[in-house]
Amino acid sequence: MTPGVYRSIMIVTVLLLLLVLSFTIHIAFLASYVSSQTPERKKQFLTAFLVTGATNMGVMVGIIIVTMKYPELIQKVDLKFVLWLLSGMAFIIVFFLQIHVFVNIYRRAQNPDFYDVNFFGKKVYRKGIIKQSEFISVFGSVPVFLLIGAYFVARLINMILYGHL
Repeated sequence: MTPGVYRSIMIVTVLLLLLVLSFTIHIAFLASYVSSQTPERKKQFLTAFLVTGATNMGVMVGIIIVTMKYPELIQKVDLKFVLWLLSGMAFIIVFFLQIHVFVNIYRRAQNPDFYDVNFFGKKVYRKGIIKQSEFISVFGSVPVFLLIGAYFVARLINMILYGHL
C-alpha cells in the first residue's frame, strides 16, 4: 500500500471517529439543554447543540465527498480497528459520566443541607440527595458500560498478547 493511499484511509478513519465523537457530544448537549433549569444555561446549551449539529453536517458532507470521489477507500478501512476505537471512546465517556454522577452525590452527601442528625448522632439523608436523572443515567448506562468495556478490554488484551485485534 502506498503512503498516499494509507494517508487517505487514515483520513477516512479519522473523519468517521470525529463524526461519532461529535454526535456523542451533540446528544450530551441535547440532554443538558433539556435538563437545565436557568434560561442562561438553556441558551448556552442550545447554542452548543446548534454548533455541534453544524459540525456533524460538515463532517458528514466531508465523508460523502470522499466516498463519492474515492469509493475504494471505504472498502480498505479497517472496520475492526474503527469499532475498537469507538468502543474505547464510548467506554471512557460512560466511565467519566458515572464518575461525575458519583462525585455529585458524594458532594451532596457532605453538604449539611441534605442530611439531618438524629437523636443518636447519626446522619439521616434527605430525599433529594440522589436525583432521579442521576439514578436513571447510572443504572441505564451500566449494561452499556459493561458490554462496551468488555469488548474494548478483550480486543486490547488480544492486541497486547498476539499483536492484532
